[in-house]
Amino acid sequence: NAGEAGLACTLGGTYRFRHCTFGNHYSTFNQVPVLVVDYLDTEQGTLVADVDAKFENCILYGSSNYGILFDRKGADTNPPTSFNVDLDHCLIKFSDYSNQFTGKELYKFENSTEADMVFYNQCLYAKTSTENNPEFFAPNRNNLNIIQGESAAEGVAGQAVANSVPFDINGVSRTNAPDIGAYESIVMPE
Repeated sequence: NAGEAGLACTLGGTYRFRHCTFGNHYSTFNQVPVLVVDYLDTEQGTLVADVDAKFENCILYGSSNYGILFDRKGADTNPPTSFNVDLDHCLIKFSDYSNQFTGKELYKFENSTEADMVFYNQCLYAKTSTENNPEFFAPNRNNLNIIQGESAAEGVAGQAVANSVPFDINGVSRTNAPDIGAYESIVMPE
């Protein structure tokens, strides 16, 4: 329930996330689960650095419209910073109702290629509150377990990555039809 970003990757850097669940369910509209930027504003000016980030089998979902946001200021520096982000088998909430991100180079969800700065590989998109919902058990209580038989994240993770992280955070095996996120699905208690 972070006020701005659950995870803020600022001033560039190298990041690797496998089977993570990034949620932000703060009660305002302008927070996001994940923010990736290549700069940091200081009293002395803006510092920029290269970004190299990879999210594999991750959920990026919250109460705002966007599960991830990018900002790149290093494009105008000499030399420009590199900005490389790969999202592989991720479930991403992105409800761009006002179309403010349509046509933006960092948000080519449907037609990205490995040559793009941000590459989306076999990701699921939650464009509405019902489409591809991860169906968390109790997000307002920070219980981000996904509900078996209801979650869009169930059984659709990349197997090669799941093999490298063979158990979820609770010790449950990911060897057969692994789920996206930190948790394998659970049966909803009655």
